[in-house]
Amino acid sequence: MSNESIYMKLPFDLSGSRSKNRFRYEILWGLSKLFDIYNENESFVMVFDYACDIEVHKEMGFDFYQIKTKKDGAVYTQESLLRKKKTKEEENSFSILGRLYSLADNLNKNINVNLVSNKPFQDSSKKKYSTSDTLNFNDLDGEVREIIKKTIKKELNTEINPDMSKIRFIYTTIDLVNPEDTLRGKMTKFYLDLTGNEPKKPNALYNMLFQEIHEKACHELKLDCYSDVLEKKGISKDQIAYIFSRHSQITDIAVEKACKFIDTNANTSVKKAQLKRNLSNVISDLENNNKLVLQIEEQIVEDIYSNIEMFDVKDDIFIDKLISEYSSLFTFEYSEHYQYVFFVLILMKVEENIYEQSAI
Repeated sequence: MSNESIYMKLPFDLSGSRSKNRFRYEILWGLSKLFDIYNENESFVMVFDYACDIEVHKEMGFDFYQIKTKKDGAVYTQESLLRKKKTKEEENSFSILGRLYSLADNLNKNINVNLVSNKPFQDSSKKKYSTSDTLNFNDLDGEVREIIKKTIKKELNTEINPDMSKIRFIYTTIDLVNPEDTLRGKMTKFYLDLTGNEPKKPNALYNMLFQEIHEKACHELKLDCYSDVLEKKGISKDQIAYIFSRHSQITDIAVEKACKFIDTNANTSVKKAQLKRNLSNVISDLENNNKLVLQIEEQIVEDIYSNIEMFDVKDDIFIDKLISEYSSLFTFEYSEHYQYVFFVLILMKVEENIYEQSAI
């Protein structure tokens, strides 16, 4: 049976009601997981918030991840995972683990389900598992396994014993309450490993990735076609590779075009050299997060896209407008040459559509 046939028969809408913050944690954990699995599989699509919080669709099967965060308490207990959540209709009541296991499909060896938590797991014998990132339920003590099997079997009203090897508990070391600083560092390392270079605008790249995933997760309509699920709710390995490749190219293209603009418009070799030297300084300031320069860039870009028709002019007039409007924002140590090439670079980034793609 194909992945498509298997997946479209699974129960959907696992998430239920949740807070805005928890939704954000799910997205951020998914982004972190994406970095982890990128090199583990030749191809995959990570689907956000459809049958489960996070799903990894691979050629040979599926991995489902349910995110559970706790601000209080030291552990996530077996009892809490198996306790049924009461609903108005008793037959529709469910436990966290029972409903998650309903995705596992006993007949398919290539479907696994995972509970992810910022608290370690504690089983019914009071044993706490806090030293290992991933706990396979097949490794639990026999008596504990039997309790879990019996409870899930009863809840799902099935004659087939649940396969404990399909269930894992992941005690995540990522701070699910304040994860962004950790993830920015992880993304930078991932980008360096993938491309051999550090990202030129790491914040822009991070925001672009987060926004891409957020849009996928926020698509709320039921989808009847598997290909639509992958397209509208998922992001593939190839798409991630493209985003990173594009990020590594777009700024270089703008810089190259700025250099050509200087060559064409500067009258003397000395002036060309001065302008190109200042262009190097501008690039260095942007890459090293010079606060003033970044603030001026952000204000200019916001004004341009708020008044796009006013800036739909020839290149020289475009730069003259920027000089007239924004030179006063620079402090005295930034020379006229520096300001000029700064505005030239903004022009080239606008031409290459960099700002809209990078979400500055």
